[in-house]
Parts: sequence; structure tokens; C-alpha cells
Amino acid sequence: MFRFFYRQGRWLSVKSHIPKGLPSSSLNWLVANVICFFLLQLGFHPLAFGQMVPNSAKECAICHFRWMDQFYYEGRGTDLVEYQKERDAADEMMCYSCHNGILVDSRERFWAKRGHRVNMVPSDKVRIPPEMPLDEKKQVVCGTCHTAHGVADELRYQQTIYLRFPNRNSEICIKCHVDKVGGPREGNHPIGVNSLPIPARILDNYGRSGVKKDAVICETCHTVHGTTDKNLLVIPTKVDNEYNALLCESCHTANPSMKGKGLGLGSHPVDIVPKLNMPKKWAGGSALITGAQNQIICLSCHCPHKAQKETSILARGAKSPICIECHRQESLVAKTEHDLSLSAPAELSPTSKVGSQTGICGACHWPHNAQSYRLWSRPLSSLKGDVGSKMCASCHNEKSCGQKKLVGTFSHPVNRDLSKLKVKKVDFPTYDEQGKPLSEGEAGGRIMCATCHNPHQWDPAKKECGPGEMVEGGQKNSFLRMANDEHSHLCLACHQSQKTVIDTEHDLRLTAKEEPNWLGQKCTESGPCSACHIVHNAQGDKLWARLLPKAEDPISGYCQSCHRQNSCAEKKLVGTYTHPVGVDIKLADDKTSLPLFDKVGRVLAQGRLVTCSTCHNVHQWRPDQTDRGPGKNLEGDGKDSFLRIANDTESTLCLDCHKKQQYVAKTDHDLRFMAPKEKNYLGDPPRKSGLCGACHLAHNGASILMFAKMPNAEADVANQLCLSCHKEKGCAEKKLVGAHSHPMDKGIQAADGKTQLPLYAPDGSKQPSGKVACASCHSAHQWAPSELACGSGENREGTAKDSFLRLPMLPEPVLCEDCHQRECLVANTDHDLRLLAEGERNIQNQTVADSGICSACHLVHNAPSNNLWARELPVIAAGSSLISQECASCHSRGKVGDKKIIADFSHPVDIRPADKGITTNLPLYTMSGEIEQSGGGFLTCTTCHDPHLWTPAQHPAAAAEQPRESSAKAASSKGKSSGKVKAAALLKNQEGDIHSSFLRLDERPKENLCTDCHKDQRYVCKSEHDLSLLAPQETNVQGHTVSQSGVCSACHLVHNSPIKTLLWARRLPPENDFMLATCLSCHEKGKCAGEKAVFVGLHPSSFVYTGKITQFRRMGDADYKTYFPLYDKQGRKSPVGFVTCPTCHSAHQWDPDSKEYPSLGKNIEGDPRNSFLRNSGADFSICLDCHGFEAMLKYKNYHVSSEWHQKYWRPGQDVKPTGVNITEKKPVP
Repeated sequence: MFRFFYRQGRWLSVKSHIPKGLPSSSLNWLVANVICFFLLQLGFHPLAFGQMVPNSAKECAICHFRWMDQFYYEGRGTDLVEYQKERDAADEMMCYSCHNGILVDSRERFWAKRGHRVNMVPSDKVRIPPEMPLDEKKQVVCGTCHTAHGVADELRYQQTIYLRFPNRNSEICIKCHVDKVGGPREGNHPIGVNSLPIPARILDNYGRSGVKKDAVICETCHTVHGTTDKNLLVIPTKVDNEYNALLCESCHTANPSMKGKGLGLGSHPVDIVPKLNMPKKWAGGSALITGAQNQIICLSCHCPHKAQKETSILARGAKSPICIECHRQESLVAKTEHDLSLSAPAELSPTSKVGSQTGICGACHWPHNAQSYRLWSRPLSSLKGDVGSKMCASCHNEKSCGQKKLVGTFSHPVNRDLSKLKVKKVDFPTYDEQGKPLSEGEAGGRIMCATCHNPHQWDPAKKECGPGEMVEGGQKNSFLRMANDEHSHLCLACHQSQKTVIDTEHDLRLTAKEEPNWLGQKCTESGPCSACHIVHNAQGDKLWARLLPKAEDPISGYCQSCHRQNSCAEKKLVGTYTHPVGVDIKLADDKTSLPLFDKVGRVLAQGRLVTCSTCHNVHQWRPDQTDRGPGKNLEGDGKDSFLRIANDTESTLCLDCHKKQQYVAKTDHDLRFMAPKEKNYLGDPPRKSGLCGACHLAHNGASILMFAKMPNAEADVANQLCLSCHKEKGCAEKKLVGAHSHPMDKGIQAADGKTQLPLYAPDGSKQPSGKVACASCHSAHQWAPSELACGSGENREGTAKDSFLRLPMLPEPVLCEDCHQRECLVANTDHDLRLLAEGERNIQNQTVADSGICSACHLVHNAPSNNLWARELPVIAAGSSLISQECASCHSRGKVGDKKIIADFSHPVDIRPADKGITTNLPLYTMSGEIEQSGGGFLTCTTCHDPHLWTPAQHPAAAAEQPRESSAKAASSKGKSSGKVKAAALLKNQEGDIHSSFLRLDERPKENLCTDCHKDQRYVCKSEHDLSLLAPQETNVQGHTVSQSGVCSACHLVHNSPIKTLLWARRLPPENDFMLATCLSCHEKGKCAGEKAVFVGLHPSSFVYTGKITQFRRMGDADYKTYFPLYDKQGRKSPVGFVTCPTCHSAHQWDPDSKEYPSLGKNIEGDPRNSFLRNSGADFSICLDCHGFEAMLKYKNYHVSSEWHQKYWRPGQDVKPTGVNITEKKPVP
């Protein structure tokens, strides 16, 4: 209170904290305070007395009351105070006399709260050193630790706080509490370490660190004064009789890290209510401490003092390892292959210290600072996958202790969502994506290794430790959660929908009980699932347990591992002709309820591949089966046989994919109605085989397309199917194609080289560059191309709009046009009988309104002759070709084309141009109507005429730039023309001309058609004999000008000429010499060539020449005979004949020395070098060719003046002139 007579501290209210119940003899402290007070008021101070030496007893008497002589004399009391026998200088109340607020207020910390106990005898566990005195009763008092006297000079006041010793690192605590030191080695919390920062929460509650920053000392957790905890903890661990871990978690958090700083990767969970049945006491009898709600807290496993020695301050009385006291079920791992002390004793836990404390558990788990979830103590595998699988792989890998027990490349998948299996809740644990097990009753979750395996229990049927030795596991142990016995209970616990395979033909316990899988296991021992699947180290995907043969796709390979020769299912093979697998499906609407697969055999929503499992569910005998199978080997049919959908009489299974084919039902091809007694080659009638089974078999078909009937061996492959019914004595014998039918096995030449219709390869498969077959024009499954509907169930006669045609034939010939594009240009022309003779009937009594415009002339099937001719052939001249007869079937009297018949004299037909040395680009034919490709054929009507093209400009090449539309689109437009070609737009009967009339070549501007054969005559064009230049208005006997009928028609007619010779087209003058008359039909006064009439030099024609007219000047020419032909009076060339105009003149060639078209373009005067002469010369030199040296004499005798001819000579008159005056050109008398 006072020191050096100066008041210390402040005057404060005692706040009613004066101790009560004290005996009167204990009030000496009050007397001492009163005396001191009065001395102070009197101004008593030692300096006031000069050199007076103070009495030390008076200063010390503040605490040491007995040292005051005024109160005590020779050991006796005085009148003021009774004698005080007990020493009270270090008494608690003596300390309080100053710390009660008069000088320093320490009441709240020291006396209002708990502090270190005083006035008690220390226990035998505490060692009090001699330098720390007790009172007379051997009790601890304030003075045991504190002293009011001086301290060592080297110590500062702030460091000692009147302590007997320095206490910077809780040294005073350690001097007495010797059993609380030594760290974990002695079972105590370590002190002197500074691995973690001291949190503010502790510092605010009087906790502190040692001299070294953040060093843990006793007073970090304990405080000597000012706590509410009886154990003097700065943060109580027990409040209202309930434990907590607030103090521990202040430093270590709820996820403590035992090394370094920061949170550990994984620690044993705290502050949770465990699902385990925890014991109330440890095995040693001490209580197991839990939180207020029975949560696990730090103190559950750890004890900061008096813990098990040489441990991580583990709780007293706990068995080693401590884990198994709570985790009793996991203790069964002892003496199994997962007890590494047995299976891998050399394998060490990441920390041997923890391993020694946790025993067999520490090999895999570590309560703090674990590698991952589940307190894993081993380095996780680097393999991809879930956390749980990586834990297992940390041992089960090629470089670790479990290297002999690997799962292989093909193993049961892990980290898969169980909900995708569409199963009910299973009794096995499932996990979330981080490997945390789902709560009991929580559906879904992911599959991990621990779903099927309990790594702590070797035998699921025995709640006991392992055998204590290394044994090879089997289906009934191997740490399985359930014995996977001969009934495969473990597999079926999850794969519940596959339990239907039990007691079916795929349960090899019934059908092949001795058949082993590739590991040599028999299904009678390892269960029905093991016949096909192995959980680990399988042969391929699907955990396949059998050797896989090479197949079109992965799924088919699985099936063929049994369904093949020399295997257990060799009696159930699919045959050569079977439903294709491993191919991309082509669906009508791209939808099916059946599963499709990708290239590696996975079922995917976007899968496209058909496999065996698309139609078959290998685990379910019948589609409606919900339980096990019949229990015996049965012969299947369309209602079972592991089909996913019953393939009943309506063929529901087939039509689930083949939706376009459903329209065959109740049509003429539905044998259930049309031929119910007809059987397929298996002997099944349609009512048994179903709608599709009458013609197709999914397996073991008789031919391509899995055909169900024996194919017609006489037909090509692509047509065998149709002709197996459409044949004599077949079920469709009333619908035969006949001897003359549309050609099969032929290539197609469309206008653009393409067709929308299918073509077929020699093996019967579709091929764009293939050949025509029945199925090119016919779709066997759809009665009418414009109607997506089933039939009526009645047999009805087809028309051009249905009859299973792929495209309609009415009202436009869309089907024919898709291939025969140029031929369909006949529409709206004079050969379109819809315009000219709609009621005309073909040989089958059909009109064009009944069967289309093509049917007027052609029949696809059952035609009477080649070219599929549909009309009755007339009897014409003997030796006529088929084509001539075909044209005459209309173009003859009394027929539909009788207005366009060939009468009188016309261009010869059925002759062979090659016989006359003529070559041509126009088509020539055989007598049977086929095109002769060699060029040696016969000229027929269709050599010059194309009966399908009104004009040459209609050829598809000329219409290539016109808008086009597919035939398929046209078919959906109610049979309108496809627009591939440009049809004529006549729509009425029209008179033809040289630009049309079905001619193959246009006759203008050049004589293309005629000169294609008559090549030597083509030079007449643009010469003076081309009347389009000299007499364009001149008409022939038919009244046609050259502009109307061509240059050639001025002199010749192709048809109906009145004159047979040369088919002459002009009126002839009365002459005996026909050839002369033809020339005079123009070269006569008053005619178109009257200016070139012959009045001078007319060669006599009355002489008959015999033998060869030789050439004097050209004897060496090999073709001399052609220069000067002789003719008879009828105009025929003859070796014995007369000299006439064309003997010297070639009417078609202006210049004999030029084989080019002349470019006159106008009338010019000729000379001896041209003028259509056969040989050129000057004056009379042309005569030399025949007369040689007599030419001059002949010329003088026979060529007279023009005046004489005009006076005396008339055409046809044989007059021999008497002479000619060459100079004067007067007649000789």
C-alpha cells in the first residue's frame, strides 16, 4: 500500500468485496492500514528527520505485522494487539489487502474467477521444490510462487511479477508439475514447439506464448489466475458438465494438420455424431469423452496430459490400435491378405510412428494429415478414376504390394452412376463424386471398388478375422460384400433386370454346364453370369469371359463366341444370309425403340450401328418376362427367343426399324391374305411366320435379303426373289412377266447419267452404277407410291398409279421418265395418243388414260415382240424389219396414223447402207429391231426419225440448262412430270416441217439429215442449184418451198414422191430421156433456170454406147468409171446406156476439183472449170476425156450456132448438124 511513505495506486471502492467471516484476531491487517493512514496524514517522512536512519521494521510491518515492537514485546502481546502466533505475511488475505482495489484492483481476475488453488496440501503427484515455501501446514500459499521482495538484478520487474523464479516459459509450472512434461513420449501435450501461430482467441483469454514466438508453454492453455475452468484452462473444455473441443480447435482447427502449417489433406472428422456404436468406456476402463450431443471431439481420442505414452497423446485406457475400439467391424481385417503384417510385412506406412500406434489400420489409414478422403495414408495412384479406386490402386498396381492382384484392362467400371442402371436401391454402399458414401436410404450414387468389396472382411458369411495365411480367394470370399455363388447373387443385386437370364437357354447351367470360361471356371461353380462375364481381367468390353472371334462389330463377336462352329451353341447359327450387323441403320424417320450402338459397342442415343443386341436381349427369353426363364431348353419362335419385341404375326419387331415396309400389310404381297397356304422354305405358313417372315428370315435365309423362299435359279441374283413367286406354278403365277419384258441385268443411261431408282450389282446389292432389276421400278412393300398406307386386304387389279410401282405412271410417265428421259419427250407431241387418239387401245386393251402415254406403244411386261411393242403388228412387204412393222402398226390405212402413211414412192427402208459403201452416224438396226452397233445394220424408219422427239432441239443436251426436279419429288406431287427434260408444247396435232416431224437432225441451215448418208451431195448447198439462193419461192410437186422442206426437197422427196426414180420432186417435161427431163424441169424456158436452157452444144443422146467410156487424158485414175456415167431411158445408171446431162454434169458439185461447200451465195456465171462439170477444162477440152484426138472434129460437126438451134431444134429431136462455122457461128449448108 505504501512504499517510502508515498501512497501507491489509487483509492478505489472495495465494491463490497471485503472478505466476510474472518475472526477478530485476523483483523490485524486493518489495524496496520489505520496506522499507516494516520502516519501519512501527520506528514511523517524519513527525509523530514535529516540523517535519521529509518526503522526497517516499520516498513516491513505492512506485511510482517509481528515485526512491530509497538505491538509485540518480547514475544508477548500488548494492550493494542494480542500476540499473533501464525505467520500471515504470505497469507491470501494479506495479498488481498493491497490487491483489493485500494492500490491495485485484482479482485475480478484473482478472486471473482478461478485461479491456482491455495491453502491446500499438494498431492503426491506434485513435487514442491525447497525454494518454493509452503506455510506451517504444508499448504500452498501465494508466497509459494510469489515474493514481495527483490528479484535478481538481471530480471526486469515486468518479467517476474514478484515471482520467486523467472517464468518466461512457464518454468515455475514445470518445477512442481513434473508429470506434465516430456511431451507425447510421456503422454503429454508437447511444449516448447511453435509449429502453429497462437490464435488471438487464446491470447484474449490470458493465454500466452513463450519467449520464442508462438512457442507453446503451459500458460498457452492454462492461466494461473482468472479462469472459470477448474483445470485453469484459458478456454474451458467443459461447460455445464458438457465437453467441447473449442480450445483444441483454436489451434488445430476441426481438420488438424500434424506437419507444417495449414489444413491437413484429411483428418478424422470431429464435431459429428458418429453412426458407429461407440463404447462408453475405453477398454482400460476410462471414459470415452464425447460432446454435448455425443459428438466425436478431440478429447474423444486424445488426452493432453497423462495420455498413453509414446503415442500422439491418445486417450488413456484405449486398446492398440485405438481405431478398432470404435471401428469393430473393420477389425476383421486382421490376419487377412489386407493385413500387411501378414501379406507384405516389408511394406511401411508413410510414417512408422503412426503405423506403430495404429497397428494394422495405419497401413492404409492415418487419422490426421491423410493423403485423401477416408484418411488414406498411402500415395494415391496416378491412374484416372474416382478417389475410391485410386485408393485400391495404391496397392494393386504393378509396382506395389498388390501387384499379383490387378484388375486388368477390361474390368468392372467404377465411378458410374447407379441410377443409370434403373435399379431399385441396393444394399451395397454407393458414393458421391468425391468418394464419400451416401447416407443410408439415399438413392443413386456411384459405384466404386468398395461397392462390391469390403476391404476389411475376407468372408462375407463369417464375422471373424482371416485365416492367418495367404490363400487364393474365390467367388465366396475375396473381400466380397456378398458371396457371388453359383446363383450370381452379388451380380444380380445391382443388375436386377438381368436376373431373367436364370433358367433360360443362356443359363449355361442348363444348356452347357461343362463349358468353361477363359479362366477355366464353370458356371455351376461361379454362377450363370460368369459364363459370359468376368468382373476383372476380362477378354474385352462387357467384361467378356470367352475368347472373342473376329466379327463385323464388337457385340456380334460376343454372340459368336458361342454361336459358331465347334462351340456350345453351334446348333444355333445365323447362316450365310442373315440380317446385317455392324452397319449404319437407315430409318424412315430416324427413330426406333431398339438400342443402337457405336463402333466400340456402346449403346448411345446417337448410335447408328445395328448389332445382335439391337433385336435380342440376351438376358430375357420373352419380351414380357419379369422373372426367371422356363427352366428347360425350348425351341424358340417369334414370341420369345430372347427378342426385345415379340415378332408376332404383324412382325412388330421388324417394323420397329423398317417403318417404310409396314405398308405391305393387306396388299397383294401380304401372303397372309393372298396365299395363306404358301409356306416359306422352313415350312412355316404366313400366319406363323408373320407378315415379314413369308419372304424374309432374320437368320439362315435362302438367298440375299434373307429371303425366306427358295430362289429361282434361272434368274439373276437381283431378280431371284421376285421370280420365286412370279413363276409357273408359283403362288403368283397369274402375274408373270412374259417372254418379252423390260430387260433386266442391263445398265442404265439416263440423260445426266443418274436415276433416283435403285440399281443393283451382280450380287444383288444396291449400287449406283449397277443394273436394272425388278426392284428398280417396283417397291415390293408399298402398293401405291403416292399413298403411305396399308392395303385393303383384298386382291385387286393394279393400275399405272399403283401395282407396287416406285413412281406413278399417271397422269405423267414419272417412272419411265426417271430413266428414259429423252423418250418421255414424246409427251404433248403427235405421238402422244392422249392428244390424237385418247380412245385408242393397245394389245392389252388399255388406253393411255388407263396405263399412261408410254403404254400406247410399249408394254413393260408380256409384250408380243421386241421393243416391248404394245400394238398389233400389220402384215406388210416380205422381209420388212420389225421397226417398219411397228411404225406401220399406226401409219397404215385404217390405223390411228392413217393420215401420215407412206404411199407411192418413198425413201427405201430395210436396206443396208454399207452395201453401197455408205457410212452414217445415224442409228442402223437389225431386222429384229435392235440397234446394230457395228455400222452394218439396216436403214429403217427410226434411222431418220426419233419417234419420241418432235424436234432435234428437244434432245436432253439442248435442255441441260432448264430447271430440274427429282422424280422422287415429282412422285409426291401426284404424278406430275419430273421436269428432267423439256417436253414439246404442241398440245395439238400440228403439221411438221424440216425442223420437227420427229427428225433426228434439223434440215436447216444445212442438209444435216440427208447428207449424213449422202455425203457427196452435201456440196450443193450455197451453189447455184441451192434454190434457197436462186429461187426461194420455187415449190416442188407438194407445194413446198426450200425454206419449208429443205434444199434437197426442191428436187427429191423422202416420202410419197410421184416418181420412183430419184424420188423426183418436180414436174417433168415430156421427154423420153428421164435424166434429161429432170434437168429440163428447171433448165427450160419459163422455168426457174430458164436462163440456163441448153440451146447450143447439146450432146446427141441417140447413140448407144457399149463398154467402158475411157478417159484419154486420165487413164491412170482408178475411179475413172465414176466420172462419166451412162443411163438408160428410165434414168438408171447402166454400163450400156446413153450419154445424158449427168454424164458430164454432177448436179451437186459446182467445182469438180473442190470437195468443199461453195461460198457463192449468189448466181454467178460459170466457166469450163466448174459449172457442175464432172471434169474441168477449157473450151472443148472436156470432150477430150472421151473422144481423144477426134474431139476437134466432133466438136465442129455437132456443135452448131445458137440461131440454128432456135430455128430448127426441139428437145428430144435427134438431129445431126452438118457443120459449124466456129468463127462466124453460122450454120453450114
